[in-house]
Amino acid sequence: MVTGALHIYMIIIMMSLVDYFVFFDQGEPILLNAHREQRLNAREPILCSDIAPDYKTIATLDSKQHLVIWDAADATQIKDILVTPPLRHRPRLLRYSPATKRIIVADLFSVVLVDYATDRCDTIVNLNFDSMLSTCALTRDGSKIVYTFFDGRDPNGRCMIGLLDTRNNDRRVMELNNIKGANCVLTSENAKNVVITSNEGDLLLVDMELLRPIRRFIGHRAEVCSMVLFCNEGYVMSYGFDDALMVWELSTGRSRRIAREREGPIREMRISADDKRILLKHASREGGIEEIPVKDAKP
Repeated sequence: MVTGALHIYMIIIMMSLVDYFVFFDQGEPILLNAHREQRLNAREPILCSDIAPDYKTIATLDSKQHLVIWDAADATQIKDILVTPPLRHRPRLLRYSPATKRIIVADLFSVVLVDYATDRCDTIVNLNFDSMLSTCALTRDGSKIVYTFFDGRDPNGRCMIGLLDTRNNDRRVMELNNIKGANCVLTSENAKNVVITSNEGDLLLVDMELLRPIRRFIGHRAEVCSMVLFCNEGYVMSYGFDDALMVWELSTGRSRRIAREREGPIREMRISADDKRILLKHASREGGIEEIPVKDAKP
């Protein structure tokens, strides 16, 4: 049990039943929170997944490219869609916007937008084979997609960022100067501001309307593998392979390293359904889920 002001980081004791993460046990997906676990009876191995912001539903994509929506309360299937045309290579990313019933799935070269209200699938990003997709993000309303990619047509290998408005097919692309690679991306609600991470561990805040960087955040000594926005998108928490957990104030650049009481790498971070806690999923199932109260996280 956490006592005193010295302990700003706490293990979940009374986490709400709706705050889930997906773990994998020898390829089999398991819904897990602080109170219980339950298995998803998937027919094929799951390659990627995402959880709705309210934690009520989960989207998974299996090896046969079946996109399945699950009810998190009882692990039952709500919808099963075959992605057609299929991705050309092994799927590696899935982002889920239940508010508009939209999902994006991606491999190394393309992004497919799935409208599961109508079962329609459209390839909206299709890179040349000499380019490679790094990562992508979907706004909560499902209207805009942010993606980063490596442009191999340039002998120096440029890192690029793109913004696609799916309502009118408007597309913007800019080069990320002095960035060797982007492995994580977060987008604000309207996709005006985007946070990306470089392979060196820096974070970069980009204005996608003006197509220019705003601020660079330096503090990690290794690649950042997970980030989350919180407090009305004014702050970012990041975790890197240097085992540092950092918080950044986007408007000022102020930062702070969060002391941890538990060891072990973190695989994923999310904001809780009530927006009051930052949930940390450990890399191992045994490590479980921890939380940091938002009120204790600001620098």
